[in-house]
Amino acid sequence: MVNFLKIKPYSVKPVPERPCKVSISRIPSLEDGNYRIYSAYLPESKKPAGYMRCRPTHVIKGDEVIKSLYISDLYSSSRGCGIGTALLDFAQDLSRENGCGGNIHLVASGCYAPEKVPHLFYRKYGMNTGDKFIDNKIDRFIKTGKKATRLDFDEVKMFYPPVKYPKKNNIFSRVMRFVGSLFNSCKKGVVR
Repeated sequence: MVNFLKIKPYSVKPVPERPCKVSISRIPSLEDGNYRIYSAYLPESKKPAGYMRCRPTHVIKGDEVIKSLYISDLYSSSRGCGIGTALLDFAQDLSRENGCGGNIHLVASGCYAPEKVPHLFYRKYGMNTGDKFIDNKIDRFIKTGKKATRLDFDEVKMFYPPVKYPKKNNIFSRVMRFVGSLFNSCKKGVVR
């Protein structure tokens, strides 16, 4: 294997159900601008089994702006071997090294595999969209074992660690509580 790195390749713990060791190397010769490119290799292969293109940036997560590692591309040629998981684990480490505190985000899209979108994989990893409706829909697909296609899910940003869902303390809920209290006061005869 040709090592394009001056640093040691990154190895992760094997995935329990399909043990395989993955090594990850940076490929500076393919990099452009602020993006860094990393290739993942399986021990038995000299060809890359996956790659990731990423860079640190700022993103709106929930209701705050945070520093996060943006993954613009994540690809695995060997599904089910732990390549994607290894790259995401590696991305978390890169995020910490780059002052992003382990935060990662990406856009889940079905453009490369319309018959099997990656949303379910990212959700199983622990990511979410911050939209309870979409996350619940993804969870239903996972629970039932149904394959999701591009027709089921649009492109959507996903975050790790997951976005905390807003509490019921938004303006709409405050207005509804106020209207409810007025209604209850009127029923009791307090307000005339």
